Amino acid sequence: MRATLISLALLSVPGAVVAQDVIDPKHKPNFTERTDKMTPAQREAEIKRIFAEFDRNRDGFITEDEAPRLPHTGNDPEAIKADAKFFISLYDDNEDHKVSLDEYRAKAALALIGREKTTQASK
Repeated sequence: MRATLISLALLSVPGAVVAQDVIDPKHKPNFTERTDKMTPAQREAEIKRIFAEFDRNRDGFITEDEAPRLPHTGNDPEAIKADAKFFISLYDDNEDHKVSLDEYRAKAALALIGREKTTQASK
């Protein structure tokens, strides 16, 4: 459940406006509906955009102090630190305690690109 919440927090960035929001503001497409309509290039751009939002110091890594905060965390410093460590543990494949774009892409691709790769692999 916690991993799902973090994934949703990362991939459903507030303020993101898609064309469908402007065309028909009464129908807000869910994340899957939006990504299903993206080209592979658009999905890659979305991954890079989201990563860049978290990489505040632009060093090419997301560290614990840059990790996203979940709404339920509030201002509890212990909960904030625990969520940051959990986020890093989800994406940090080489265990250097930070997340590179490649590491982020590999996991985010499961949500953004994974359906496409799975479909192609089954053909």
